[in-house]
Amino acid sequence: LYGREGAPVLVFVHGGGWTAGAPGDYAFVARPLAALGWRVAVPGYRLHPAVSFPTFVDDVARACATLDGPLVLMGHSAGAFIAAALAYDPRWGLRARTRGFIGLAGPYDFQAREANPPA
Repeated sequence: LYGREGAPVLVFVHGGGWTAGAPGDYAFVARPLAALGWRVAVPGYRLHPAVSFPTFVDDVARACATLDGPLVLMGHSAGAFIAAALAYDPRWGLRARTRGFIGLAGPYDFQAREANPPA
């Protein structure tokens, strides 16, 4: 968790097509946002083919459950899909805590069941 205590929490979900990527790959995003006053969390999630949808969304939802206060959910690519699912789909229980969603180059025009890359 980057940033100062008491600041709003921005959760940045990394991209990588559900098959690659790691939280550390996005420290370059977290540090400037923290410098602007946000607390920034960059949670990891298990990747395909070891897991499939909805496990990656569950992983990030569980990480968010450990954070205090309202959330702004942000993600890039596959991470944008995960952040959107958490922001708008009530099954993950974060809608009441979500104050905003920012999606960067996310795949949004398909059904969630299609979020499993081809093997």
